[in-house]
Amino acid sequence: FTDHASHEIQTHLAIARNKLELLMQSSSLSENEWKLTQDTLTTITRLSRLAQSLLLISKIENNQFAMKEKISIVELIAVKLKEFEEIQSLRKIEAVTHWTSPADVNMDKQLADILISNLLNNAFKHNVDRGKVRIEMKGNILSLSNTGIEPLQPTANFFQPFIKDSNSTDSPGLGLSIVERICRFYAFSMQYIFETGWHSIQVGFV
Repeated sequence: FTDHASHEIQTHLAIARNKLELLMQSSSLSENEWKLTQDTLTTITRLSRLAQSLLLISKIENNQFAMKEKISIVELIAVKLKEFEEIQSLRKIEAVTHWTSPADVNMDKQLADILISNLLNNAFKHNVDRGKVRIEMKGNILSLSNTGIEPLQPTANFFQPFIKDSNSTDSPGLGLSIVERICRFYAFSMQYIFETGWHSIQVGFV
């Protein structure tokens, strides 16, 4: 049911998006009308991403990821870091990695990709300009830390859906909630600590 509902939602959003894109190509639009259309298109894009995230959460909670394979967390991080090179360059963020173990983990490949992508996205997106990101792997513990402003609420709250700091971006606040659900699905330990200007998330792989 969730798959069908998500498909229907995405189909109608895609239709609306295509019509708006065609409208924006019209030369008869005023500057204000073009801006309103662009804002609406941005909102539709956010709705589409929200629907995808909610579908993913539903699939995790309904145990729809039964496939497992050996995943090298270190190799996966090295690959995913390349996707953040642009934001790293634009915001002058320094990223440092340190490995003492390969940390091979048996889990679904898609969930492993989402887990690392969301952790990295959180570290870069909620960083400060000219900030730093530290990624360490010791034994079976992954520690991902980034500089940033002090949160206005307990860090544990950010694992809940739609909870985000008032200083954060316009994201729906589902990134860490998805990470928490993946960790719970595999019985990985997880904690989020803020101390002396550093946000640190640690994941302990089984």
